[in-house]
Amino acid sequence: MAGEPITMVRHEDDRGMFSKWVPGDFSWGAPQTDQSGTYRYCSMKLPSRVGSICMLPVREGARMDKFWWWNGDLDKPTFRESIHHDPHNPLSDHNWHGFVTKGVMRLDNRDD
Repeated sequence: MAGEPITMVRHEDDRGMFSKWVPGDFSWGAPQTDQSGTYRYCSMKLPSRVGSICMLPVREGARMDKFWWWNGDLDKPTFRESIHHDPHNPLSDHNWHGFVTKGVMRLDNRDD
């Protein structure tokens, strides 16, 4: 399963329910605004060894500073660049590096 694509499943605001999520489950935070415009956070359960939750800051049509480019689709999102979730240690069980394209998570296995 580690290298198999995972179709993402959108949930409405499920704060506090993350423990019941499976890899690929995700939800959106409310739109927020800063000096550069509107952005959101996408919370998603990653297919890491322990299934970490990642909160990714995204902007539609823009890759700026700390924000990932997002295609604007709330149900089948695409993010650019890759997502490298590495909480403090590259050998951690929480580590995952991959791509989200049209609502599908794919492991970046170029290092395999």
